[in-house]
Amino acid sequence: EKELSDMMKKLKRERDEWRATASDQVEHIRHLERDLEPKTQQLMVAEKKVKMLEHERLALSAQLSQSKADRKKLVKEFIPSKIADSCDLPLSELWSVHPDAPSPEGVTLGGAAECAVQQPSSTSLKTTSEFPFETTT
Repeated sequence: EKELSDMMKKLKRERDEWRATASDQVEHIRHLERDLEPKTQQLMVAEKKVKMLEHERLALSAQLSQSKADRKKLVKEFIPSKIADSCDLPLSELWSVHPDAPSPEGVTLGGAAECAVQQPSSTSLKTTSEFPFETTT
């Protein structure tokens, strides 16, 4: 009987220890669940921000690509066209004014403005004296 009584006490102690341990674990789990809720909300907000930023990045990337294409078109097509269109004198007249200008070989004006231009020979210059800018003293 004494053995049974000792064994009963031992089993009751183990049961109480298990209850205490289980109670502590349950309390710890509840504490973790309370901490988890705001963290879950923060994670959801962060995920929304990430999606929004990814969408913005895609839009900005597309805008950047379009800007690069527009810039390339501007530099390669629009600016040379505008420069060619803004010149009032044909190149042949410009070379008659400034015969020392480099040869127009390889120079293209694009579109309708492009034509074969001949640089006038240096013998076609009319000078009145050997020194074009004489000074008197």
